[in-house]
This record gives sequence, C-alpha cells and structure tokens, in this order.
Amino acid sequence: MNILYICADPGIPIRGAKGASIHVRALTDAFAAQGHRVTLLTPRSGDGIAPNAQVVQVPSRLIATKNLPPDVREFLAMQIADAIVRAGLELTSRERIGLIYERYSLWSDAGAQLAKVTGLPFILEVNAPLRVEAARYRTLSRERDAAEIETRMFTQAAAISVVSTPLRDYVIQHGANPARVHVLPNAVDEQYFHPAVSGKAVRAQYDLAGKFVVGFVGTVKPWHDLDILIEAVAQTAALEPFAARGSAPHLLLVGDIPDSVRARIAARGIAATIVPPIPNHDVPAHIAAMDVAVSPHPALADFYFSPLKLVEYLACGVATIAANLPPIAALVTDGVTARLYPPGNAAALAAQIAELAAHDTARMRLGWQGARYVLQNHTWRRNAHQSLGWLFPRTSARDALGAPLFDDKLRRRLFRATRADLAARWLAAQLDESFDTVTRLEILKYKPRRRCVIAYELTRASAAPGDNATRQVIGKVFKDGRGAEHLDFHRALWADGFGATASDGITIAQPLAYIPAMQMFVQERAPGATLEDSLATPNFSERVRASAAVIAKLHATRVQPPKTYTLADELAHLAEWSVDLATHKPDYALAIERQLAALNAWAETLPPVELTPVHRDFYYSQLLFADRRITLIDLDLFARADPAIDVANFAAHLRFLALDHFANVRALDLEIKSFVDEYAQRQSVTPAFFARLAFYETATYFRLMHVVVQRPHFADLFQPLFEITEQRITRQTSSHLTIPVLNSQ
Repeated sequence: MNILYICADPGIPIRGAKGASIHVRALTDAFAAQGHRVTLLTPRSGDGIAPNAQVVQVPSRLIATKNLPPDVREFLAMQIADAIVRAGLELTSRERIGLIYERYSLWSDAGAQLAKVTGLPFILEVNAPLRVEAARYRTLSRERDAAEIETRMFTQAAAISVVSTPLRDYVIQHGANPARVHVLPNAVDEQYFHPAVSGKAVRAQYDLAGKFVVGFVGTVKPWHDLDILIEAVAQTAALEPFAARGSAPHLLLVGDIPDSVRARIAARGIAATIVPPIPNHDVPAHIAAMDVAVSPHPALADFYFSPLKLVEYLACGVATIAANLPPIAALVTDGVTARLYPPGNAAALAAQIAELAAHDTARMRLGWQGARYVLQNHTWRRNAHQSLGWLFPRTSARDALGAPLFDDKLRRRLFRATRADLAARWLAAQLDESFDTVTRLEILKYKPRRRCVIAYELTRASAAPGDNATRQVIGKVFKDGRGAEHLDFHRALWADGFGATASDGITIAQPLAYIPAMQMFVQERAPGATLEDSLATPNFSERVRASAAVIAKLHATRVQPPKTYTLADELAHLAEWSVDLATHKPDYALAIERQLAALNAWAETLPPVELTPVHRDFYYSQLLFADRRITLIDLDLFARADPAIDVANFAAHLRFLALDHFANVRALDLEIKSFVDEYAQRQSVTPAFFARLAFYETATYFRLMHVVVQRPHFADLFQPLFEITEQRITRQTSSHLTIPVLNSQ
C-alpha cells in the first residue's frame, strides 16, 4: 500500500536530531519495513539521516523568515497546510494512495481536507494537546483558528492514535468519536535500543568504572523534574550501601542541560558527568552505561505525556525508576518492569535508588523484565502494525523478521543469538567476516532457562552478482560456560578420527568457535537425513547396522569427556522421573512406585563396569546419513559412563519408533537384533555387558514413559511403554527372587 504521511510542523526537520524527527523517521521506517511505500510531505526536510520514504518538501515562507510577530507566524503556518493539500492532491491524481497519515500539528488540517476531497481513509496521530501547550507555554494569537482546525482533525479522522489515556480523554472532549480513539504509547526502535547494547566503552570514556551510575537522558522541559533527581542522589549518601562507601552515586546526564541544573549539582556536592547532546544512535550505549535510569516528572495535574526516554531506558535493560503518574503507571508494572516513586518526593526516590544498589540480582532482574516487556509490546514496528490494523486488519500481522527469544535465565545471551542482526555480527567476527548476514534463523530446540539450538544461514551482504554462496552453521546457547568445554572436546574428537578425512566416513559436525558473549558453541551444520527419515527406504536396515559402527567408534575414542555419569546418577534420574510420572498419571502411581523399587533392586545386582566415553543420548535422530558419510551429532551429554547406556538407549528408541510409526512394538525386532549383534561383534562384549544392557534398556522405557506424558501427541504410547517396562521387570524378578515387588493397585 502507498501511504501519504504528512508532517506539517515547520519545527520538525525530518532528517534532524530532535525527538519528534526521530519519531517521524521511526514510524515511516516501520511502515516501510512492513512492505508499504511512504511519501512524506513536509515544509522542512532538514539535514541528516533520511527516512525510508520519498520526502517531498513543500514551499514555506515561514522557514526562511525569523522574528515575525506571533499572528504572522501563525498565518504563514496555516499556509503550509494549504501547500501540503495542493501537493497531496497532485500526488493522488497520479499515484494510487491507500492511506493518509498525519502527525497532528497546531496549524494543519491538511489530512482532514485531503480525506474529505479524495475519500481516502485518514489516521491522525496526536502526541500532545498542542493548543493547550501553545496557550500555556508560548503565545497563541489565533486561538479560534487553532480550535477550529483541532475540531476538524478530531472529527474527520477515521482513527486517532494518542500516546496516553489523558490525551484520549482530551481528544474525545473536543469532538472525537470515542470508538475511533486508540491509546498507543511511544515506542522504541529495536534496531538500536535493546538489552544486548554494551555500555562498557562509555563507562571507560568517562571514567565510570567501579561507580554506581544513576542517569537521565533528554532535553530538560517543564515536565521534567531534575531538581528532585539531584536532591535524591544527594540524599542517598546517607543510605546503605552508599553510607558505607562514604559517597553518593555518580550522576550521568546526557542532553542539553541548562546552567541552573549544573549549579544545583555543584551546590549539592554531587559527582556528575554531563554529556552534551549526542546522535540518537549513540544514546543506547550511554543508557547501558547506567546502573539505574530515572524518568523524573513533577506532579502535573494534566500529565498527558508518554515519555520516550522511559521506554528507551527499559528497552536497554537498565533498571528504571519513574514518577508515579497515570500514563506511566499504565505503561509499567511497579516492581516488575520498573519502580515508581511519588512525584516530588526526593526521599522516596533516594530510597528506591539505594535499594536497587544494594540488591544486584533484583536490579538486573528488573532491567531484564522491563526490556522484555517493551520489546514485546512497544516498538515502532508494532505501533505501525497496530495503527494500520485499525483500518486494515489483514495488514497488521506481517512481520518477516521474527522476534528474538526472551529467557529469564539466558537473558542477553539468547537475545543476541536469536536476533539475526546481532547474531550476524558475532558469527562474522568469529567465523568468516565475508559471511556477514543472517538470512535465515531457525530455532531447532529450546529448553527454557537451560539451552537453545539455533540453525543459521549466512550470506554475504556485498556478494557479487551471481554469488549465491551460503554457509550453514549450528549455534548452541547454554546457561553456563559449558560451550567452551564443547569446543575443546569436539576439536579433540575431530582430531581423533572423527574429522572430514575419516577413512570410515564416520564424522562429527566440524567445530568452529565458542562465542562468550552468547555462551554459544558453533559448528558447521552437517548435511544428511536422519535414520527416521529413511525408515521407509530399502537401506534402513543397513543404516541401523552402520549406527552400531558409529557408537562403537565413539566408545573406543581416546578423548576424555569432561564429566562422568554413574549408575547412581541414573537411579537419581529415575527417581525424579517417577515423581513426574505419578503426578501426570495418578492412577498408575503405585505401579510406578513398584517399578522404581524394582529397578533400584535390579541395579544392585549389576556386574561392575569399566567406563568409556559415551554419547548418553544416542538414538535414531542423532545420526545424519549423506552419501558415504555418517555424522554423529548432539554430543551435549558426552561423558565417561557405561557403554551399555548408548546401546540400550538406541535399541529402546527403535522400539519406540516401531510403536509410533507402525503401532507394533515388534515391528523392528530384526533391526534391533542386528544393531546389538553388530555392536557386540565390534566391541567383543562379555555376558556382563548384556546384563547391564537389559537393565539400561528397561530404564530407558521408564524414561520414555516420562517423555510421552508431557507431550499430548504421544499420549497413546504411554500404555504400551508401561507394559513393556512391566514385562521386562517381571521377567527380571522371576529370575532374581530377592528383588522385592510391591503390590500395585
């Protein structure tokens, strides 16, 4: 759709650095990202960053003329609206426009005029009661004209976007249809404002290392209350943990800070760093340099604002404290996404700052939860989707990029890894800088708070014509630093016969890197089909036998795994699974308890074992077959353990595969036998091995019961798995009468 965007305010240079300029560009860019074409009519294009839109500057005598009387300026401003109407009519006569969107300015009714003449739908964006502001803070000569323009705009718009509930009340009181007025608070550009931004360079630049930094960003306006912020910071010196340090927090102010504020800081003896106005793309790093960000405001009776810097603080993952005013309280949840303090109460603000300084974990959790909330609910892209959805519901859901994952444990690490542009930078730096763009990102496995497996397709942003080269890699994000261990033992395995030149064709996926910023282990994505994929093919049985060769080779490797897994560990897991099983299947609780007791008794009879390297999760999906190459994948549980664990797990999973695909537990008996026989021949196993194999296979069926009860699509497999477990335990107890058997219900 072609969108005609109108910004008639001569005080807003479209390419400028003002907050309103950034707002206009962010929203037009969001429309463009959704696939729309935007033409922007303005009296002042300005210099600087261009929006993703065709900018058309209409003539205006007001821009070039200064020191005019207020009534003359107002008259010339109304002429801007007339010029925009003429330009808009000319545009609609030669192009198919689908929507008129105007940012409300005091002297323009251009959108209303164009909508009336053309019949096009018209959305009005209202950020403030401009007529009230002009009368209160400036000079308003043509008050009647301003009121009439306001009424025309409010009554003729098909939808009105306002930034707060008080502003919604205002536009309704002045003629707007309540059903057409929607509250849409200010938002952030997630490309720049996000919790993965680092403030380290800023802290180093201004010698803030080791200091607790309280910050504010913005141009000081009447609706800001820096006096209270300064007083609160001064008062924290008497509160813990600052009293013990003998100093207050360090104050970081970024923006156009007047001399009166500087004098107040000096009078209160506060250590402060004042940074003059900076480009918007540098703001996130300065916010990230703060330990606490503050959005201070006085107790205004008609506070209708949606503070832009508030959502930017939150998006950067910095713990934020804000004045408890209605629009702010409607945006955040006190104690969850931000902290609120009574406006004008310096002591309360000081107490909030001190409490967050004393509790690092709570402060970081508050910052993370604020970032998650804002980036999931208040981005310019989302605002664009919602505003268009009021009139065009089918267009509101498109988002081709996909959203990053927010995990309360993995936090910034997983956020970086699941946002394509951020992940691309780290991957390019570690792998090959020429592959600098992520064109596809797929979540393969995700266990919240623990780990995530991600597939990336990498391409070259500056590829020559005809260069379609891509690179496929897998990234594994862990909750801790085990990814570094994974890189080490994968490299050792690669060198110990599992590399690309392996004569037997048995390999692992090539290890590539460990990226600490994402706690991610990276390896090439190996080609091939899994054993399950070839179930219906003639070579399935042959591949099952080949699987035995793969695991036998791993068991014989000289590489020492980082961990050991014992029979006691296995029994501990069985006990954990039994609790969940009884919860999901209360009718089977006594039978499950009996099976667990039998497995524990069985374990006491097992012969001793010499531990070897094992996979610990070896089954049909952990092998990729491609031509003559077999790749063993997902070595996350690589450990020193009983080799019977891998053989038993594979055999039990083949039986599970038979149940799932053929509804016949015996359908793959021949393949199971051939797998075990092939392994036994390669490893020259003893009778003691088969004794342990029988136990671990039964334990695997017990574990598979635990798996299926948590997955509704496998619900019908619980009963046959229970029966298999029961039969195997019964067979074992018949030959070992010393095993106690409890009565089941």
